[in-house]
Amino acid sequence: MTEDAASIAASLRAVPDGVKRSPDLATLDHVHPKSFGGPLSRDNIVLACSACNNERGVMEASAFRVLKAAGKPA
Repeated sequence: MTEDAASIAASLRAVPDGVKRSPDLATLDHVHPKSFGGPLSRDNIVLACSACNNERGVMEASAFRVLKAAGKPA
């Protein structure tokens, strides 16, 4: 993790997915994916478990939350 990413991570809140996981499984997740122009900023990064981060891929966070709430796989 770069120094900038570590600084951002220290000030972030976790985004719950309803499953308790070990904190060491948390990853930095871009709300608006970097591949779609999302910035590396506190407003665009949240903590997510690695399983959800990998499942979401480049999907927008809002669309992913809708699928998870409906119980559907991404």
